[in-house]
Amino acid sequence: MSDLARDHRSAPPEGWHVERWQRHRYDRLYVRDADGSPVGWFDLTSGEAHAVDPALEDPVHRMIDDWLLRWPTR
Repeated sequence: MSDLARDHRSAPPEGWHVERWQRHRYDRLYVRDADGSPVGWFDLTSGEAHAVDPALEDPVHRMIDDWLLRWPTR
């Protein structure tokens, strides 16, 4: 996604955060809301992202993109 397109997506709500989770063959990023509930996840192996609610796709992707820019995995 281009920087211009990314800038026009909605910002994630305050308090959301990303946690990396690794176990066995899994390596994922979980996006959680301020209460700690998962709102989406990204599989670092397959590159697939999922939001628990389609309306949350933009902010979930934004959180994942920001995390990957700060801590590249490859």
